Amino acid sequence: MGMSETQVSFQEIVERAIQYLKTADFQGAKEQLQLAFALDMNAPQVHNLIGIMFELKHEESLAMRHYRASATLDGTYRPALENLYRLGTSDRKRKAIDYGSGYESLTQRVNSNR
Repeated sequence: MGMSETQVSFQEIVERAIQYLKTADFQGAKEQLQLAFALDMNAPQVHNLIGIMFELKHEESLAMRHYRASATLDGTYRPALENLYRLGTSDRKRKAIDYGSGYESLTQRVNSNR
C-alpha cells in the first residue's frame, strides 16, 4: 500500500470525525479518532480534534492539554494554535472552534511537495 493511499484514508477519517463532532456524535467521533490515531499517532489533526471533543463536553483542561499536544507536534498547525488562543482568552464566544478541515499538517505539506 502506497503512502498516498494511507494519506487519503487518513484524511477521510479525519473529515468524518469532524462531521461527527459537528453533530455532537461523540461516540462516532471517538471511533474515527481512534482509527486516525492508529494510522498516525503524531498527527496534530488528531490531537486538535480530541481537544475539540473535550471542549464540546466542557472538559476544558483536557481540551487545552490536547490543543497543546497538537501544537507541540506541529508548531505550524494553525487550527490548534487558534483553539489554544481562543480557549485561553475570554473572547472565545466570538471565535468559532477551528476544526482544521482541509488544513494539512507540516508533514503532509512536505510530503505532497515531493
